[in-house]
Amino acid sequence: MDESMVYDGYSDEYDLDQSENSLICPGECGKCEYHSDGICLIAGPRTISALKTMMEDGEVEPKRWLTNGRHSDLPASVKRVIEFADEDLISNGRPDFSMIEALRREGFEVTPGETDSFGWLTGVIHTPKGMIVWG
Repeated sequence: MDESMVYDGYSDEYDLDQSENSLICPGECGKCEYHSDGICLIAGPRTISALKTMMEDGEVEPKRWLTNGRHSDLPASVKRVIEFADEDLISNGRPDFSMIEALRREGFEVTPGETDSFGWLTGVIHTPKGMIVWG
């Protein structure tokens, strides 16, 4: 088994790497028959795991926009959400609506941020602690 895999608790066969607090399935978890809609059937979207971790992070204080200010000054858990959202929620330069729907099912609304005539330029994840701009 690849020791770099991190797991969120759906199976007892993997251990949660507490130092990472993220969920990564490189497609080799051995449990997924197929990554349906790009979502690991065991791990789920890692953006969801990062959002749940961020919600529990005491360093993240509730405010309207969690991404105001310099990126370097943001809490690490917010940076991780942005990083994973940029990778997971964009496919071929467009919003990946199957992944966005997975976030919505977990209670995180996702809306367009800035748009132009071609579509979304940025997206916004709405959380109880505040909004996160990604993209």
